[in-house]
Amino acid sequence: MSGTLIRWTRRACAAAWALCAVCALTAQASTVVPMDVKTLADDAGQVVVGRVASVRSYWADNPRRIESEVTLERVDYLKGRLADSSDAFTLIVPGGEVGKMRMTVCCAPELHVGEKWMLFLLPTYHTFPVVGIFQGAFLIQADADGVERVVSRTHGVETPVLGVGDDGFVQYAAAETADAREQLVAAHNMRLVTPQSRSASPVRYTDFVKQLAPVLTASRDYALTAPAGQPRIVQYQAVPLQMSRMEKRREAERSGDEPRPELRGAGKARKLPAGNQPKTAGEEGQR
Repeated sequence: MSGTLIRWTRRACAAAWALCAVCALTAQASTVVPMDVKTLADDAGQVVVGRVASVRSYWADNPRRIESEVTLERVDYLKGRLADSSDAFTLIVPGGEVGKMRMTVCCAPELHVGEKWMLFLLPTYHTFPVVGIFQGAFLIQADADGVERVVSRTHGVETPVLGVGDDGFVQYAAAETADAREQLVAAHNMRLVTPQSRSASPVRYTDFVKQLAPVLTASRDYALTAPAGQPRIVQYQAVPLQMSRMEKRREAERSGDEPRPELRGAGKARKLPAGNQPKTAGEEGQR
């Protein structure tokens, strides 16, 4: 993962500042290396499926940041169920909204109350708890007939998941418009395919689970004793700012410890060639 961008926004900021933030996001958006399902499964300590019951955002310290406590209910464990696992799961994710301040992690899924998600969770994390930021997060939605189907959602754009391809990668349906397709490819390097029918539906949730089951069973076992998706404790140490040599000199001048430097060349005697010495006042009067 490279170039992960954490973005701060404030509703009350000026329009010019907002435009700069958008430009920065466009210029620094992450380029994600595609992961096949074997890599997703091996990197995950647990794979959970549950519905978001609550999201509570708050200020955290060291460093000062916004975090969100996400509670999942009716949780099913596709991998890594612990002896004391329950049907509720609490996840701490970076980002959220407190008052007029909002923090987001580029490409990361935003979990909203009422939504059902399948999450591949890292045992511990520095940036985001989901494997591959967005690649290990799948939104499960019911269609008009009540059949649960799988999509991927990043930056508010939902892309149908068609299943696992023969190459072992999750396949996503290409968008109907070239602009949207190019945007997704540029932003995420998704494995986009054009379905035989433009009206092709996202893969059924039950079929997707069947495709993943043998890979999850054969994946790495972390022998966890605590739920996955835990933030790593990072120790931060304040380092005093060091003044540059120029700043130290200016500070000494302001405090009077060092005389101000004279103008360049001031006080230096110039030696003129013979015959070009300046005349004295007496010599001028004899002329």
